[in-house]
Amino acid sequence: EMKHLALKFALTLIFTLSFSIMYSQIFVDSINVVRKVTVKMNNGEEFVGDVIKQDDDILILNSKNGELKIKVIQIKKIEEYTYEGDFLFPSSHA
Repeated sequence: EMKHLALKFALTLIFTLSFSIMYSQIFVDSINVVRKVTVKMNNGEEFVGDVIKQDDDILILNSKNGELKIKVIQIKKIEEYTYEGDFLFPSSHA
C-alpha cells in the first residue's frame, strides 16, 4: 500500500510540474514586451520610440512621428531609452 501511495504521489508531482512548466512557457511566450529605445543615426539624427520589429536589415520603430522603417546600415547605435528631464510632480520620497 505504501508503494502505491508513493507512486501516486510521484506521478501527481511529475504531472503537476510538467503542466506548470508547459503553461508558464506558453504564458511567457504570449506576452509582447515593448522595448523603448533611442536610435542614433550615422548622420547625427536621433529617434526615440518603441521597437515593433528588428532583424538584420531593418528596424521598425513606433515614434511620436509615426512608424519609421530604418535600415540597420544607417544606424550608429541603439540604446535603451532613459528619461532625462524635469519631472512634472515633486517626488513624495524627498
